[in-house]
Amino acid sequence: MQKITLFLFLIFFVQMNAQVVSGKIIDSNTKLPLESASIFVENSSIATMSKKDGTFQIDLRGLKNNVVIDYVGYITYLVPKEDLNKNNLTIYLKPSDENLAEMIIDSSPFSRKEMMKCFKKYFLGTTSNGKSCKIFLIIRLCTCYIRNY
Repeated sequence: MQKITLFLFLIFFVQMNAQVVSGKIIDSNTKLPLESASIFVENSSIATMSKKDGTFQIDLRGLKNNVVIDYVGYITYLVPKEDLNKNNLTIYLKPSDENLAEMIIDSSPFSRKEMMKCFKKYFLGTTSNGKSCKIFLIIRLCTCYIRNY
């Protein structure tokens, strides 16, 4: 009997902490849905993207952090905490007036081997754990060189 009570209590506790927020992201000018908008919980690894029809669903897992919606070319939207209790939010993103800086694609003066050495040093680190890391599928790893003009 105690095991059943404990089991039911755990299920109830998990259900209480599960908070799913869903909604739809729409362009405020055209009223069309925005596909592949980023939806994430601040200071966590919880994130998702909007579907083709602009809909999304994200499980907050009991976190009380802000939910941020971001899309290239639009102003980032912070969902008010009081709206996180509502379901089926409709969020209108406004286009940004800022333009992205010009980017010039140029060949790198560094060899791939030099770029990988730099990547390992600055991304994985120089600690014993960082040095012991192995990168599989190096062929799929892309590095880029940004030249300041």
